[in-house]
Amino acid sequence: MSISASDSAEIPYKESELKGKPKAFLVGLVARQSDRWPGPDSKYGFTKPATPPVPSNQSAPEPETNEVPAAIAAIPSPNVEMPGTPFEPTPPRRIKLYIEDRRGVSTLKTLHLAVIYEDCGPDHWQAELHNLLVELQDSNSALTGPVKISCRDPEDPDYWMPFVKVADNVLLEEAETSPEFILIPNTNRLEILVEHAQDARLPRTFTSTESHATFDINDPETKPLEVARSRSAKKINDQDAEWLKEPLKITPGYQEFKANQHKVQTNPGVVVSWLFIANFSNTHVGQFSRVKRRKKIQKKSIYKALLLGATALSEVEKAGRILHRYGEGGTSPAQAVINRIQLVEDPPSGARILYNFLVKWDKDHTKN
Repeated sequence: MSISASDSAEIPYKESELKGKPKAFLVGLVARQSDRWPGPDSKYGFTKPATPPVPSNQSAPEPETNEVPAAIAAIPSPNVEMPGTPFEPTPPRRIKLYIEDRRGVSTLKTLHLAVIYEDCGPDHWQAELHNLLVELQDSNSALTGPVKISCRDPEDPDYWMPFVKVADNVLLEEAETSPEFILIPNTNRLEILVEHAQDARLPRTFTSTESHATFDINDPETKPLEVARSRSAKKINDQDAEWLKEPLKITPGYQEFKANQHKVQTNPGVVVSWLFIANFSNTHVGQFSRVKRRKKIQKKSIYKALLLGATALSEVEKAGRILHRYGEGGTSPAQAVINRIQLVEDPPSGARILYNFLVKWDKDHTKN
């Protein structure tokens, strides 16, 4: 159980008291006061029990140890309402996906998925297309081989707008989409068209200052304005990613995150890294861009600044939703999940094993 500062007299830590502390101590802070994960507002900082005056004939109390509390609460209480709190992502929205597959004999499938979204008015919302692909590939209707996938243009429903095209040697869930979001009506339905892409080619190599489109300009189904918008959006995303690198460097926990980014970590270490990624993403995504007026920072810029793949950020968000449900203090806490995120193995098994466990647990315990 997390202990709130309101339960006893507590005072904030000084910056000097937190410098140089090992990972175990910091994980312990998250476990004890998950609702006080530091964000842009310093009032949410961790606190410690206030030390009462010590009589001269008594020795001072022993300093705090670096031991991790028995329960690692990797998520905040579901009742906490604090913007930017790690592992408190906006719940996904359900969408009914109609899949028309024209490879071979034409087939039509329907699928219900939960996708990441952004509000854009009372009657519409936007689904994140890359996240939709990740969820599709994680379902029983996963697509294989070289494919081109299109959806209906919201401004011209008679036109199929390609948003991703991959070669045979590219994982669909690793591909970039353009556009990044697609408008969804209040019916919560989306149609996609799947076709062969035997001629799909990997994009050519570009310099760091050059922007490119996901679409083939010579594709007869591609509109020139659509390509121009894609190029412009990519340029803005790249500039946002460059700008984000500065606030990233001064984000609490950055040095440890960077030091462990390409290492196989223990499960508690993985959770700490996930917390860092989620906190940084929640803090900056949707904020107004410093590059172009009236544009907001998108997740593509976030994962580029963090030097992650698009799939990695989506997986962190998905793991966060699962932990928010089954972790300690979650809506449906499960001891097996709590035990797993506390597990320290030698050698460590790493993030992929923990993520696969969480996804399987969620599938096995979610009613269809």
